[in-house]
Amino acid sequence: MQGHVRQNTWESYEIIVRVHLKPALGMIPLAKLQPQAIRAFYDEKKSSGLSDQSVQYMHTVLNAALKQAVLDESIEKNPCTIASVRIKKPQRTKEINVLSQEQVNKLLATATDWHKIIFFIAWGTGLRREELLGLRWQDIDFKKGTLSVNTTVICTKAFGSMINKPKNASYYRTIPISKEILQDLKKYRLVVKSEQLNSLSYENNDLVFARKDGKPRDPKRLSKDFKKFIISAGLPEKFHLHDLHHTHATQLLQLGVHPKVVQYRLGHSTFQQTKDTYSHVFPQMQDSIADMMSAMLQNKNQS
Repeated sequence: MQGHVRQNTWESYEIIVRVHLKPALGMIPLAKLQPQAIRAFYDEKKSSGLSDQSVQYMHTVLNAALKQAVLDESIEKNPCTIASVRIKKPQRTKEINVLSQEQVNKLLATATDWHKIIFFIAWGTGLRREELLGLRWQDIDFKKGTLSVNTTVICTKAFGSMINKPKNASYYRTIPISKEILQDLKKYRLVVKSEQLNSLSYENNDLVFARKDGKPRDPKRLSKDFKKFIISAGLPEKFHLHDLHHTHATQLLQLGVHPKVVQYRLGHSTFQQTKDTYSHVFPQMQDSIADMMSAMLQNKNQS
């Protein structure tokens, strides 16, 4: 199983099995595992204070294992497919925080060195932190002014930070970037080349934002660094690194960019995901429709 999923995904599965599934259900022979036992297990986990999302994750892991057991002919039916056992996916109600342009400017004025550049790119492209740290020089076309997402950096317990493929097919994308970002990247490339020459043991992974030894940076560390700069800039501590992703999308929609374009730029798998995530923006977009209609009428009367 480990060879078919990303390392950090496998590690999360292992925790679910070792900490939750095995102690509660491991003593029951596979052929005798009944829906009642599974249902009681879910109820007990909810009663212990775990969130619906956590229990849903356990269900996903258990269901996948039992599906495989059916394929292996170890059992005839998957007890997780019984209607009374199925768990409805919880609705995500996570609040989205968006920085104003003034706040973005304060952040960029406070950030230093490579942090300033990576935060600038995060705001100007909407890339996720794993995509930012996985960005390679070969993925930047300085002539066409584009940036491609082909690799990411994930954090694992077993191997630390490691280069990996994007999680979903929709994450692979090529997007145009501003001339200001291109200029900053050209300048930063000279800094990286200098570090390579001065390092005796530089591991060349072609990463734009590698450590000084060339190895991948820790995505969690980047988020902590962002929080430090947010505080230094005197901005609300509620802001997180991923909020630059949301800020990018929100500003594009407010500028009138078509949501389908925003969907592709962010790497969303569906148009519905984009609409659901940024539903707060669409009512605001209607405010300008009346003025646009009035302008059209004025142009007609003048012609």
